[in-house]
Amino acid sequence: MKLKFSLFIPALCFVTALSADEVNDFSVTTFEDGTPALADEVNANFQALIDAINDNAARLAALEAGNQDSNSVSGSTYQVHAIGIINRGDAGNYSSTANLTSLYTVTFNSNGTFQLSGSENDAHLNTDNNELTLLLQNDPVSLSGSYSQNGNSVTTSEEDVSFTVSADGNVLVFSEFLYGPFEDADESESSLVIGVRIN
Repeated sequence: MKLKFSLFIPALCFVTALSADEVNDFSVTTFEDGTPALADEVNANFQALIDAINDNAARLAALEAGNQDSNSVSGSTYQVHAIGIINRGDAGNYSSTANLTSLYTVTFNSNGTFQLSGSENDAHLNTDNNELTLLLQNDPVSLSGSYSQNGNSVTTSEEDVSFTVSADGNVLVFSEFLYGPFEDADESESSLVIGVRIN
């Protein structure tokens, strides 16, 4: 029995020293070769370890509970990148494809409003005559509105866009596919929007 205690207790003291809740020298008994391991002293060492583990478990539970609301976008600013592809056609008389890229900064205020500013780029290729038309190049854009958050979903009043928010609130993602008539042509559009929290 003494051999088991002499091997186990130093390991026990080493483990407690690694815990976030410090176990001081007065909380544990150090055993020496050739001396008996008294039950009260062994139990006191175990109790010091149990107390440290319970304290660390309580701290971890508090951190995890606090993280439940950490995906809130309120008061945060994001850099948002958007890309899109548009295809149009009207029964063989006209067809085009377009690509769009945008870079925005959006701030979600604590009062439920947001401000967005940035720039947009848009170019169309007429596939009938291979003519490329640059419609927008770093054109400034600015808008504001309201937003609401429900769990991992943030919905803006402008365009009724609903972002999915990561569990830590650091990333916003929106994607969409549209298909249908557009003015005098049919159109399909794909878009992907990703925002990263910068403040």
